[in-house]
Amino acid sequence: MKITVKNIASSVLLLVIMAVPQVAFGQWDMGQNQSAATAFGVSTSTPTDILTNIINYALAIIGFLGVLGFIISGIMYLVSAGDEAMAEKAKNNMVYAIIGVIVALLGYVVMAAISTLLSAGGANNGL
Repeated sequence: MKITVKNIASSVLLLVIMAVPQVAFGQWDMGQNQSAATAFGVSTSTPTDILTNIINYALAIIGFLGVLGFIISGIMYLVSAGDEAMAEKAKNNMVYAIIGVIVALLGYVVMAAISTLLSAGGANNGL
């Protein structure tokens, strides 16, 4: 059998074609505790978890805006410098900001209570 450059090149090409997928598969390690869904970046959260997260973020934003409104109202009250109309407006805004913070806190408490009741004392106690 005569060994030619063509035979060597085809053998090397065949070896490369067979080895490349093995190298590619060797780089993908799912690990022991990782499913195929999380390996590909697909969420494994349930719709209830997603809705709970959205509501928690919304309540956090409402609470932050309430505290920010209270701070701005305090600055308005300090800057009013004896102007009764502006001082009264600042006081009203403070009351509204406090009501906003209370609503956000009550919303969080209600969400935690509902979550606890629906989980029936399971692993998902609270948020």
